[in-house]
Amino acid sequence: MTAEFASDDVKELCVYDVGRKPRPVISVGGDLRCFQERFYRNCLRHRMKPSAFSFGCVPGRHIVANASRHLGNRYVYKTDISNFYPSISIDRVNRLFLKQLRCSPEVSSILTRLCTYDFHLALGLVTSPVLADQILLKLDGRIAGLCRVYDARYSRFVDDIAISANFDIERTPIPQKVEEILESHGLRTHPNKTGGGHGNRMFRRLGMRCRCRRGWLRPSRL
Repeated sequence: MTAEFASDDVKELCVYDVGRKPRPVISVGGDLRCFQERFYRNCLRHRMKPSAFSFGCVPGRHIVANASRHLGNRYVYKTDISNFYPSISIDRVNRLFLKQLRCSPEVSSILTRLCTYDFHLALGLVTSPVLADQILLKLDGRIAGLCRVYDARYSRFVDDIAISANFDIERTPIPQKVEEILESHGLRTHPNKTGGGHGNRMFRRLGMRCRCRRGWLRPSRL
């Protein structure tokens, strides 16, 4: 049974958020859901170490920890990876199983089809967050390395990228270089969800209330 063909176990839904376009979500049940949950719980969770820069859908990490990483910096630049899960193709998932879990080609092919929908990762599949996180390990490392050069900090909350520093990030090459790194990994930024500003305003988008003293960000109430 595969995610593409298990029609009785898979339903296509849409999530409607105020002010945003509908997002397709896959609802999985039956044997397929059971397999994905067991595969995640008994294998993926133990075999795949999460990115040090990832805070979304990672056990023990959360949105407050994501925002806390940037406290003390004056400016925040934020961007969103457009069409996140659908941009991660079945081929990339297959390579992950082959190289990281060292599965045989036959097993990798089966696992890939059981963990994807319509030939890519999908929102709603239990295994999508951990697989996406592993596939973005190199991307995270490259952006973090870029930030170290400029004495900036980097974090990612699923598809939301945040970079903070004590200077106006938009006046540096960082935004353009981040776009180039994403494009080299087959991803792109969302033009309507990209921008920077003073941290006190931008941190609210990261999920934390802050107050500003002498131009520096400090936690107010979590």
